[in-house]
Amino acid sequence: MGLEKHINRNLWSFWHGVWESDTGIRGPVPGQKQLDLNYHRVIVFPFEQSVANNMIAAVGWTPDINIACLGVGFGWLVESLINDHGFIGAVAVETSDWIHTVKGETEEADINSALLDVGISFGSEQWFDDKPKIFDNKQRATVDLIDEDMLDLTSRNTARAMIHGLYDVIFTEFVMEYKTDAEAIALSEELHKEATPIVQHLVQVTDTGPKNPDFFTNIKSLQEWKDLLPNDIFIASGTYAVL
Repeated sequence: MGLEKHINRNLWSFWHGVWESDTGIRGPVPGQKQLDLNYHRVIVFPFEQSVANNMIAAVGWTPDINIACLGVGFGWLVESLINDHGFIGAVAVETSDWIHTVKGETEEADINSALLDVGISFGSEQWFDDKPKIFDNKQRATVDLIDEDMLDLTSRNTARAMIHGLYDVIFTEFVMEYKTDAEAIALSEELHKEATPIVQHLVQVTDTGPKNPDFFTNIKSLQEWKDLLPNDIFIASGTYAVL
């Protein structure tokens, strides 16, 4: 499958490949391997909370705006905007087949498998101590996910119906890095047809050394993105520099 497993957002591997992280949990045997998780709430939700905090600081999002967030997986960024910051017009837009297939499930099967894999016995004292640290019994998506690509009027109307109004901001999260320049231009043009929204993109950039650069197909500097799409606003992941 090669590169496709890292660039096809319809696949499980797209979401899990980038995020593998140590949970801090170890098996009961000295020297036992660490328990890693990937695109799971305990790993990614704190990151999305930081995205929410930093975007509010960087570009001035306020709770009263209507904002469509594109490419946000299970919508954890939108969940944070709503629950942590009181946003009432934030919606999550995601087209991934895998995301929509499993969005109503919990992560329990994944968590149980990971615990067993490092030698923690089912029902043991350590099982009951460690499992709550990485599993909160929530379903993967706690907000509605709109399965639209926003590339035509019908799709945008469907997404807009969720807020019963017009969008003030349309935001993409790590979407542009997977598009050719022509595809990025086409998406931007369509998004700008949605009345007069501010179009913003959070991107991995060459300026700061993107995490797992080989997993992306179109990595640029912040200035290069701005040169390509001068009417859009680009925000660098990590530094939250704005151009």
